[in-house]
Amino acid sequence: MKPGPASQSYGLHVAELAGVPHEVVERAREYLRRLEEHQQTMLPASPQSELTFDAPATPALSDEQRAALEKLAALDVDSLTPRAALELLYDLVRGTKG
Repeated sequence: MKPGPASQSYGLHVAELAGVPHEVVERAREYLRRLEEHQQTMLPASPQSELTFDAPATPALSDEQRAALEKLAALDVDSLTPRAALELLYDLVRGTKG
């Protein structure tokens, strides 16, 4: 690492990892593309303008993984006790290894 600005932002990738809806990320990606095109017409070319960033492909999920994600999405995490959370994690791990 070195001081100074980054050559590119990973905000959209982080947003995907954080669970921001796909449609929102795609809309932001399109807006960013248009903004970068506009900037390229205003600024001299730089090496960074030739770089591209493609989001990683979403891997296919198994039925067990999909079920685990659905179970997690339905949780009220604020109401879980530490013990219940631990038991849930063990259940999920057992379910994805089967």
